[in-house]
Amino acid sequence: MVSVLLVGAGGFCGAVFRYLMYFIPLRHEFPIITLVINVLGSFVIGLASELLTDDLHRKFVMTGLCGGFTTFSAFSHETFSLLDNRNYALAGVYAVGSVLTCVFGTYLGIAVGKAIKTGNA
Repeated sequence: MVSVLLVGAGGFCGAVFRYLMYFIPLRHEFPIITLVINVLGSFVIGLASELLTDDLHRKFVMTGLCGGFTTFSAFSHETFSLLDNRNYALAGVYAVGSVLTCVFGTYLGIAVGKAIKTGNA
């Protein structure tokens, strides 16, 4: 039961943080805020995977917080909207760029976590 509450609390925090990100005054046809959220969430999940050893902390951060914060469903909808509006090149750049930068964000989070653990930060 504690795990369920921690995941729920993390999800609540992540969703609130995601909502607050949209108040950053960056408006453009390219969905930059969603991209930033996904890259940041990828970084945090990579970092947490290296630094958090306690299962309850991992559930709160990785499953709850990151799950509530990242916006893959919004990414999918925004990509479809760009395609639907015949912005094929922008949709391609957004989709490929999102995947590549989020994978890199995870890699970077893991690398920073390892550096912190070994004292090389």
